[in-house]
Amino acid sequence: MDRMETARVFIDRYRHLQVGRSDPGWQESQADIARFVSAGDYEQLTALLDLLEEAPDNPFHLAKQQARNSLALIPHPAAVEAYLLLSSNPPPTWRGPRERHDWQRAALLGYGQELEGLDRALRDHLGDEALRPLLACWAQECLLRGDDVGKLDRARSLWSGLEAEGHPLAWLPLELAPLERGLMLRAHRGDWLGNWFPFAHGPYPTSLTSVAKAAAAVDATLIDLDETSRREILGFADDAYLFPNATFECSAFDRQGELQSNTRPALPSLPLECLAEANEIRQTPITARETINLLFVMATQGGAYSVGRSAAWGRLRAWQCAGALAGARAAEGFGALVTAVENASWTFFNADSPWWNRVCIDFGLACAGRSSAGLRVIALTDSD
Repeated sequence: MDRMETARVFIDRYRHLQVGRSDPGWQESQADIARFVSAGDYEQLTALLDLLEEAPDNPFHLAKQQARNSLALIPHPAAVEAYLLLSSNPPPTWRGPRERHDWQRAALLGYGQELEGLDRALRDHLGDEALRPLLACWAQECLLRGDDVGKLDRARSLWSGLEAEGHPLAWLPLELAPLERGLMLRAHRGDWLGNWFPFAHGPYPTSLTSVAKAAAAVDATLIDLDETSRREILGFADDAYLFPNATFECSAFDRQGELQSNTRPALPSLPLECLAEANEIRQTPITARETINLLFVMATQGGAYSVGRSAAWGRLRAWQCAGALAGARAAEGFGALVTAVENASWTFFNADSPWWNRVCIDFGLACAGRSSAGLRVIALTDSD
């Protein structure tokens, strides 16, 4: 059976499926596309796409989406070029900000292509204004999988252009900080969901110490977070594309009196809403690397009802949140934030109070960073 005939068989089988009704044909059709990807059969996939583009959206919209996205997973120059052509502008049915379109497609390219594919795309499309944000996201995807993106002249040229434009991603360097290295793993699987990638470590500490809730609060004075710090912390917690159903709390306390050198033991006594009705608080000290890993996993993958912001925007959100908790500001530069995060003392916690929903995301972070910043606390839980 030739490729066009195989594509027609796929179309004929799919045509009889009904949206909203269970049918083994849905899984069979997905398996067909995954098989084309695993075999690197670009010609078969494009033959199928040609027929799908002529087919009605109902019931073919999922097959169209999967076939288009699968182009990004085939390490063939023609497949990548076709995918970039499809990705230069969001489709008419797209709902959401442009950057979401870019980061989701870049995640697939980072998942399916090696560094040479990025360099070739930069060679051919560096001057394409519509594709530059996607290429920037793709560069960060490669970087966080361990590729030496900074050695590419074209990648450095792209970054210079982003800096001149004032693009938010230009704040991120094309090198990894030492405590970021090895957090994210490169892996290839025969599916089309490229925005789920494995990490070297799970997001949460495995060993927590349980402490009884203190009967009396410590002498802790709430202080106002400056507008910049609050925006950078809440840019993580109050992000509808990360945690659309989240409940969160963000507070800062003056580190005087009992809190001056006793922040961790005092945590169960702090006047926090997330601990108000708790009988038991579970907590443990964590390192700066564990902190970045936690925030990075959360920012890239999102909560129970989202797919996160993938590598580039996830890295940006994670670092700016961690830096602000430690008392630094993004305007100081990436290096200053790394230093502040490394020098801070971090505590992970959660509790048995009703505030925590235990759906997917349940974590609290307390940070004793720069003395002028006080003790800064963020808690986040998914709401059903």
